[in-house]
This record gives sequence, structure tokens and C-alpha cells, in this order.
Amino acid sequence: MSQFSTSRMNQPHRQIQGSVPLSTQVLTLGKDHIVSFEGTSQFTAQGVSACGLAAFNFARIGFRIEQSKKNLADVLNELSTKEVIEEIVAICAGWSSNLHLEVDDIHDLPIFGRSLKLMSVEYGRPRPKHFQIPPRVRASTMKKIEKSAVMIITRPPEIIACFKFANANAGPREGTLDNPLFVIFDSHPRPSHPDGAGLSFSASIESTARTLSDILPALDEGIFDSPDFQWQAQLLSNCSAHVYVGRHRRKDHEDAIVQSSLTILTLRSQISALRRENETLGSDNMKLGLEAGRLRADVKYEQMKTKREAPFSAMAFAHRMLGRRPQGLISHAAAGSSRVSSAGWR
Repeated sequence: MSQFSTSRMNQPHRQIQGSVPLSTQVLTLGKDHIVSFEGTSQFTAQGVSACGLAAFNFARIGFRIEQSKKNLADVLNELSTKEVIEEIVAICAGWSSNLHLEVDDIHDLPIFGRSLKLMSVEYGRPRPKHFQIPPRVRASTMKKIEKSAVMIITRPPEIIACFKFANANAGPREGTLDNPLFVIFDSHPRPSHPDGAGLSFSASIESTARTLSDILPALDEGIFDSPDFQWQAQLLSNCSAHVYVGRHRRKDHEDAIVQSSLTILTLRSQISALRRENETLGSDNMKLGLEAGRLRADVKYEQMKTKREAPFSAMAFAHRMLGRRPQGLISHAAAGSSRVSSAGWR
């Protein structure tokens, strides 16, 4: 796959390999390309766990661009600009928490619920070849949808998106010109785009599936047999794919809706944090209650033990004190007793 970075060039995505536009390279000649701009990853905006937000924002903006353009070439040229990529990842700045966001929670936000309609969800608990075969199957499933669609793919803790832009001008014959445009969006830095988010453009379903497999590679078969990594392996081997189509809507008040959506998300996260804190406090209170009960039982036991041993302790103390009296005192005491006794008999 050929690739290039647009980080230090002025509109280079429009003219590559001489004077051939990027749209011609991808849509006509069938060449794949990756577009990436420096400083556009989710981490630049401090969005450590914001990949889901970025993926959904890519989907929303992708449908918006398609609605305003006449053909795939115009969609590709617009989508591959630095301004659009920066707009996509800008939402990451609104989520600085390290909590992982679930797909359903993100879609429930007004900005995405009004823009995207859920069509289907696929889950998998595959074996090691999971990420070699299912991406092809899922991409093929999305291809069966005649209109444009986007697939939000989750393999914890990462979320990426794959967009299929349908070719509204496709004719009856088969060929590259009639193929849809596939665009994979990945907000994480990768070896193929280390300095920012990446957009992978292709007109081939097979090539798109291979790219998805490269981003979400198959796990080493041996990791499933290791008792030390069993639950981690199960987590990483699972994948979900949510397929959405666009809802036609106006752009009015879009910024306000984005802000309100982020506010809702923040409030929800705070509620979740309070619930977890409450559960933790409840657990701690239970532990403290058990500890207090144990201490009370220990105190009661010591009190009972002291009561039982008190008389014997007093007698032992008296014997010890008598045993320590000087011998002379004992003799005089004995003699006195004898004299008193003798006097009594007289």
C-alpha cells in the first residue's frame, strides 16, 4: 500500500505522483493511500480514551460532507484536508477522562443520535484468525447496504471506524469507477501514520479488509493457553461492529449540540464515578462493620476471662504475700497463738 504524509505539504493530497489527483489515484487507478497530518491524533487533544468520540465524529462529518458533494471525488478531496481531520479530532479535547466510552453511550448523545441510525450489530468471540477473516466478512456485509454506511469497530480498548461511501453515479458495468469508496479512520498513531490520525482510502473491499486486519491483528495462538493472560486474551479477542447509516439533518446549531452532548457525557461519567465510589464506600463500611464486630467480641471475651480469673488471682496474690513474710514474724505469730491458747486452758 502506498502512503504519504500531508504534515508538511500545502494541499499535497490533491496532487501526488506528478499531476495526478488523489481522487484519480484511488477511484480510477485503484491505488490505496493513507493521509495523515502531524499533531492530529487523539492524544494531541489530551483525549486518552476519546477514540470512540473521534470515530463517531468522523462518521457524522463524513455523512455531512457526502450530503454536500456531488460525487466521490469531491467527497475524497474534502475529507482528506487537514481542516476536516482537525475538526474530527477536536472533539477529543472535550473528554480528558481515562474512562473507556461504550459505543451505545456515545450514540445516545444528541449530536450522534440525530446524525446516525443504527442498522445492525455484530459480535464475535473468535479464535486466533478472527481479525484475518471477520473484517472481510463485516466489510462485505456493509457493502450489501446499497447506500453509504459506516462501521464502528471496537476491540477493547480501541475503537476505529470504516466508512463506505456509495457511488451514486455507478453504472451497470463492473469496474473500479463503479466501486464505492472505503475510508478507514484511526485516531491512534500507528507505524503507517506515527504523527497523527490516519485516513486510509481505498476502492477495494479486499484491500480494506486487509487494512483492518493490520490495524486489529490476530492474537498469537499461544496466549489463549496461558493461565496468566486468560482474561486479557478473551478481552482482546472480542470484537464488535456497529453499522450506521446517516440521517439527513441541517447544520443549524451544530456547535451548541456538540457542546451539550459533551456536557451530558461528562455528567454521566460523574454519576458513574459517584456510583462506583458509593459501591466502594459500601464495601468499606461492610468491612469496617465486620472488623468492629470482631473487636467487640474480643473485648467481651477478655472481660469474661478477667472475671473468671479474678478470684484465683486474689488467692494467689495472698499466698505470694504470705510467702514473702519474714520468718521471725511468722514464729512470733505462732508463739502468740500458743500463749493465748495456753492461757485459755488455765
